[in-house]
Amino acid sequence: MTKAKKTRKFATVKRMLNPNDIRLKENQLKQKMKEEKEKEKAVRRIPQVASSMFLAHNTALVPPYRVLIDTNFINFSLQNKLELVSGMMDCLYAKCIPCITDCVMAELEKLGHRYRVALRIARDPRFERLTCSHSGTYADDCLVQRVTAHKCYIVATCDRDLRRRIRQIPGVPLILIHKADDAYGSRSVDRWPSLRHAGPLFVALQGPQGSGKSYLSALLVNELRSQSLNVALLSLDDIYLPHAELVSLAKARPDNALWRGRGQPGTHDVPLGLQVLTQLKEGKPVEIPRFEKSLFRGEGDRLPAGSEGAIVVAPPVDVVILEGWCVGFYPVSLDELDARWDGAWAEECQRLGLGDFVRKQDMLDVNEALKDYIPLWDFFDTFVQLRPSAYGERSPLSVIYKWRLEQEHNMKARNGGKGMDDAGVKAFVDRYIPGYVFFGDGPATGFGSAKPRWIGKSLRVHIDDNRLVVASETF
Repeated sequence: MTKAKKTRKFATVKRMLNPNDIRLKENQLKQKMKEEKEKEKAVRRIPQVASSMFLAHNTALVPPYRVLIDTNFINFSLQNKLELVSGMMDCLYAKCIPCITDCVMAELEKLGHRYRVALRIARDPRFERLTCSHSGTYADDCLVQRVTAHKCYIVATCDRDLRRRIRQIPGVPLILIHKADDAYGSRSVDRWPSLRHAGPLFVALQGPQGSGKSYLSALLVNELRSQSLNVALLSLDDIYLPHAELVSLAKARPDNALWRGRGQPGTHDVPLGLQVLTQLKEGKPVEIPRFEKSLFRGEGDRLPAGSEGAIVVAPPVDVVILEGWCVGFYPVSLDELDARWDGAWAEECQRLGLGDFVRKQDMLDVNEALKDYIPLWDFFDTFVQLRPSAYGERSPLSVIYKWRLEQEHNMKARNGGKGMDDAGVKAFVDRYIPGYVFFGDGPATGFGSAKPRWIGKSLRVHIDDNRLVVASETF
């Protein structure tokens, strides 16, 4: 009888799934869907909505106002020695009911001994305690979720990140504390219901070449967008006539030295500007026109609509900014033009050594063309003007040559030396000086008896040779 053979034993081997196996992909898809559902539960960002649409989103906000208060607001009230309840009533001119959620109270309790006074204030019987159905939620997320679900609250906070999130929710006002001149804080309402459905705020910005209009506009746009406002920026330079029409204008008026190139009133496509501003006011999407100055050996041309790099502004728009060297310039009467020709212009020619390259008829042509610009200026609610300061007998306009020369040198340093020489820059600026002399006070005077709508709501900033502010005034 033979010996039975032992059964061979094999080690258990774990088989790895191929990364492309369909079963693995199904599990990954299920995990991704689960994560997306979890993200939807936590409110992080809300689509941007114009603040002018407040009443379209909130009609339930009536006295007595219920104010959601966070930890930060209570602490700032203590630091600035402000009585919380009565201070809010003084700010809103109505009865207020401070509200504390369970999550905010839990956050205060966790902050420890340093916040014992704030915790005592939060337990004031005048405060309404709001029960939270969720557990373990961060206080900011709790407040955002509550005001998203119920549009019957005002939010009181000094926390920058929370304010940014609340501003993205339509129909929710904010109260914050800011420093006042008397070393004590004061409260202010950051956003409040509009009494009517308003369109965008139209802001005009005027200043000479090189004064910093574009730089200031960019800073203003960034600041407004950080406040969750949708901003449209338009330059008057971008609505110049196309190159072919600029050439036709120069050929039609060969004796007018001011129309031998772009720049002066009469070289802009005013109907295009009116179309863009009208679309922005009516809340329609609009493509911002663009003028490329480097084309045709520096003469420039408008870029085709829809070309690469096109900027399309989608509604709703909160603020529209138009900047340009002659924004707000109005025509003057014939008697006034004659007086300035013999007076201010003759004096400026002597101080700047301009000679007689401009005829009176040239100024009459530009003056007539400015009448077409008045409907453009009628859109604007407020005005900012940058004006160079005068020193002694020197003309304040003389610094424009310096600023424009600095711009040209900086540009040539970046593009390998392409640009105008110093003599070319002087000739270029010479063509603009008449506009400042004859029409530069237009933003403050208007035309005839009709005053611009921005009068009383405008700012004039005086700057020195280094573009530093030396004075300011309203007009």
